[in-house]
Amino acid sequence: MSTLLIGPSTVIVDDGSCIVIQSISFVHNPPGYPSYIYLNLMGISTGTTVLSIPAIVFDLNLDDSTGRLIIDSGSTTTMLVDIVRIMTIEVTPKV
Repeated sequence: MSTLLIGPSTVIVDDGSCIVIQSISFVHNPPGYPSYIYLNLMGISTGTTVLSIPAIVFDLNLDDSTGRLIIDSGSTTTMLVDIVRIMTIEVTPKV
């Protein structure tokens, strides 16, 4: 299970040791989508494996509000562009 943290730097206490978590700022909403919250995704890791995904894969197009990742924190669904989905599936059994 993973945790999605939103806001300024956070400190998590896990078994007595402090873990400092870095955060990112919200991206300005494109016109016509005031209720969505956009974040810059920097990368994906599974266990200790960091996927080699070009940053452009996660870019948000402010002209038409398209992007390549959807996270719905109220459901169990996360949608990824195919190349990222395939890469994630390939490394998941290694964890």
